[in-house]
Amino acid sequence: MFVAFMAAEKSKEMRAWIVLLGDMALWSLGSLFMRLNVFPSYQFWYYVSLLALFSIAFLVYNYVYQFANYKNGLVRLIWFGGTVIILVISATGYFLAPPEMLTNEQGNAVFKYAMDWRIAIPSVFFMCIVASIIRMFRRILEEKGTRAPGVMEIIIGCFVLALGNIIQILPGNTFPWDTLFGAAFAIMLMLSLYKRRMFNTKLIISSSILVAFSSVMCVATAAYFFPRVAALFEEVGGHLASPPVEAFIFLSVILFIAIVLFKRLLSAIFSDEEQRGYIIKRYSDIVSKTLDIDSILRETVRVIKNELTVNQMYICLLQDGKYVPVCSAMPLKPATFTIAADHPCVKYFEKANNNSNHIVLREFETNPLYKSLWGSEKELFNKHDISTIVALKDGNSVVGLLLLAEKEKRMGYTYSDFSFLNTISAIASIAVKNAALYKQVAQREYLFSSMTEFIPTAILIKQKGEDSFCFVSANTERVLGLPASYFRERSARKALVDGLGEERAAEIVSTLSGSSKAYTCDIPFINRKDCRELTIRCAFSPIINNGIVTHYVCTVNDISGDIAAQELLKNSVEIAQNSSKAKGEFLSQVSHEIRTPMNSIAGLTYLARELVGKDNEAELSEYLNQIDQSSQYLLSLLNNIMDMSKIESRKYEVQSKPFDVEKVLDEVYSVYSVQMSAKSVEFTLDTDGLSYKNILGDEISLRKILNNLLSNAYKFTGSGGKVSLSVEQKLTGDKSVMMQFRVSDTGVGISEQFMQHLFEPYTQEQSENGGKAAGSGLGMAICKSMVDLQNGSIRVHSAVGKGTTFTVDIPYTLCRSVKSENNETIDCSVLNGKRVLVVDDVMINTVITKRLLEKYGVLVDCAENGREAVEKFAYMPDHYYDAILMDIQMPVLNGIEAAAQIRAVKKRYAALVPIAAMTADAFIGDNQAGTGDFCDYIIKPVSPDELYSKLIKIID
Repeated sequence: MFVAFMAAEKSKEMRAWIVLLGDMALWSLGSLFMRLNVFPSYQFWYYVSLLALFSIAFLVYNYVYQFANYKNGLVRLIWFGGTVIILVISATGYFLAPPEMLTNEQGNAVFKYAMDWRIAIPSVFFMCIVASIIRMFRRILEEKGTRAPGVMEIIIGCFVLALGNIIQILPGNTFPWDTLFGAAFAIMLMLSLYKRRMFNTKLIISSSILVAFSSVMCVATAAYFFPRVAALFEEVGGHLASPPVEAFIFLSVILFIAIVLFKRLLSAIFSDEEQRGYIIKRYSDIVSKTLDIDSILRETVRVIKNELTVNQMYICLLQDGKYVPVCSAMPLKPATFTIAADHPCVKYFEKANNNSNHIVLREFETNPLYKSLWGSEKELFNKHDISTIVALKDGNSVVGLLLLAEKEKRMGYTYSDFSFLNTISAIASIAVKNAALYKQVAQREYLFSSMTEFIPTAILIKQKGEDSFCFVSANTERVLGLPASYFRERSARKALVDGLGEERAAEIVSTLSGSSKAYTCDIPFINRKDCRELTIRCAFSPIINNGIVTHYVCTVNDISGDIAAQELLKNSVEIAQNSSKAKGEFLSQVSHEIRTPMNSIAGLTYLARELVGKDNEAELSEYLNQIDQSSQYLLSLLNNIMDMSKIESRKYEVQSKPFDVEKVLDEVYSVYSVQMSAKSVEFTLDTDGLSYKNILGDEISLRKILNNLLSNAYKFTGSGGKVSLSVEQKLTGDKSVMMQFRVSDTGVGISEQFMQHLFEPYTQEQSENGGKAAGSGLGMAICKSMVDLQNGSIRVHSAVGKGTTFTVDIPYTLCRSVKSENNETIDCSVLNGKRVLVVDDVMINTVITKRLLEKYGVLVDCAENGREAVEKFAYMPDHYYDAILMDIQMPVLNGIEAAAQIRAVKKRYAALVPIAAMTADAFIGDNQAGTGDFCDYIIKPVSPDELYSKLIKIID
């Protein structure tokens, strides 16, 4: 056992074993010396033996505690305190007094003990400690299993020790079974330590030689000196029971001292602790000087491989929820293998009460807790010849794994090897963590620097007490026209003075030094790169840490665009307000314009009703004509409003159809010549410049443009004035021509101030008396928009009091002679006998349409809503209705849905029957009417001629 003591590695478990071994030796020697009645007395050696015996229970508990590597220190402290109390009381003889020594018939010494109930107190206490030991054994078996090295040896040793003590107290026993079984217990513990590789095999051999040599020397020395020592001891009154016994004691003491003295010498000669300490120190110095993870891992592999002569090893780091091999002792193939983050080995390392930093796989795979999870992983480690795993830990978190193969010559790892690996892994964990943190900081700094390159804000940071900036964003050249080096090469104060001026720089420094508040200012600045004039906003803010200003941050923004945007917004608001005001005035004006003809219609209708049945046909005819004129004026006003709405919503469609431009001019002239003549205004038409009559374009738009221009000329030209309409043509290609229309008058003219707003909608110029002319104020805006839609232009020249001239240029395409449909008289006789279904929810509209159609022999059926129309069509036979006139907005079922349901009726004629939309929706166009279930449309109010022509068209 002394040999084992010399060869043991240093650890808490080994120290606990040595203390237990010493206590058992003291117990055995005390029992032996008590029987031999050695000096000073047998009572003394009785108490030595008793106290050593009472200490064994706690010392066994302490050893098992260190073996299991538990951390429940409170229970151990309780058992330690209780043991101390038991020992103190036992020293008084309270529990068990020294025995009476008697001599038997053979002349041998025997001892008679006087036991009572008090001996039960320490016995119960020791049984409690034994229960705790059994509980720890249960946890050891659950975590490590019975096949783990050293476990069964400890269990058997404890059982043997308990058995020896039980046999010893049997009645009539005189043999020292407790001492014998105690020696067996110590041997089992030594075997457990050996199996767990906690001995240095080199020292075992050398220690055995040393013990044998020391024993021979001690025996020879004792044989020479002991008789003289015994004689001297007798002369001073001492008593030696037996010279051989005393010789044994003397030899034991000398041998123990010799072993202790020579242990250090052998450790220095054969142990590699000092050399490994130097290697660890050198490794720590190397990895602490680098922040490159790859370099750290390569150095770790090199040190472990060289020192432990490992055949192969892998270092795996945690990446994306898996442990991935990133370095190995031999060339590593990509994606050789991976280990899951919830691997049982990792769980074992991460247990809060587990301080173990390594696993020997043959021990671990027998662990009952993980045995069920071991199958698939075992194959992986066997494939790569992995025998041991060492964790790289950050607290309780496993950041990496060292996977080690067997050592060369298939030698197992010793306790010293594991100590070396644990130290290296701890240093590597710190180094890898520091390198990872540095990498994260570098990445964040790069991201921050890259981010500042693309943001519109320049950032400068200055540490308090330093002269220069510690950070300058990469976008200073783009924002200010100054490179980042400009600010790095100058002190912060000089950069402020150069950029902002001495006075402003002094103000900023004074403000920031006097308080911890932010400071913001807007400053004119000239971009040094392109000499643009800017307005920059500088914001200076202190960074406060624990109430102390540590840095100052300056952010610089170019706010020139913001200022321009604010100015634009201000102008837009002003324009919107003016537009809103103009719309309000427009609504007021339109209300007036609508009420005027409506008043005429209402009054004239009343007067006409009074003349019914009287012989005043001439007067009645005049009233009806005036009602018609008022209706036409009202319709024109509504058309202008709808045209403007279409234009603003971009729904106005420019048509391209052949028409006779001379005919259009003649018709316009004929309409306005009557009005001009009635007002005594001279109106002339000049078509001498017209060479080509037939052109391709939008006839309706041209009529509206000319009508609006002539309406304005008529309105603002007084009696005796002149108005002229002229046209000129200019060829711009083989088939293209530019038409120029000019409308001139000698009216009141337009002021220069209003000329800027002439083509804006809802605007009218005030007259000298503060009023405004009649009209909606949309005519000129409509003209300008329609001309622009046809890629033309409109110009105006005017002088107040002299008159105005509008010149309109519109490009057209020449075409062949066209036969105008309007030249032909509508032959309504074809409508005679046709049957038409009129669908409208407004009775008056139905009555008007019915009367207009019955005038030419049309058979009319009526329906009040879409559902009734569908039912009538479905009920009648095929070809019963020659056409259907359908209103759009109706209750029950609208016109669009009704048309769709008619088309869906299971009749062959359902898909062929002509359906025309009769609607007040001015936004419907030719393209929309020709799609879906309608073949044409008629806009309300209905013109009789349009009604007849459209009906004939769809029936044909």
